[in-house]
Amino acid sequence: MNHKKATSLLATASYDMKVNIWSDRDFSLVRSLAGHESKVASSDITADSSCIATVSRDRTIKLWTSSSN
Repeated sequence: MNHKKATSLLATASYDMKVNIWSDRDFSLVRSLAGHESKVASSDITADSSCIATVSRDRTIKLWTSSSN
């Protein structure tokens, strides 16, 4: 799990190959990021919440923006 105090978002990396983005205000699911082919090992959010980086055991790093699918 990763939380930046400057944002209102939490990111959770998961063994189901997804990263879930949550609101820290009401803990509702904001977005689910899928695209890795193995377990997601880590995630991080920029201070302004504009970009999320994810690292997977499939040996890939993905950068997601608020407009990414």
